[in-house]
Amino acid sequence: QYFDTASAGRESLELLLSTYGAEQVVFGTDHPVLGGEAVRAAVQALGEGVVELVAGRNPARALNRNGGL
Repeated sequence: QYFDTASAGRESLELLLSTYGAEQVVFGTDHPVLGGEAVRAAVQALGEGVVELVAGRNPARALNRNGGL
């Protein structure tokens, strides 16, 4: 089970991560309905380790691929 970051601010992301862990979160936006810049900034503010999981490893795992960023 994965959760995406679409439309989430920093506080929402912190709650999501503390509840389910960064391993269950994938990067997503509601583009073009909402711009992705705010979501990207909120994820980046949580640190490089979270970015690596959310934007790289987790989507690759969800798609059953051996990729990274």
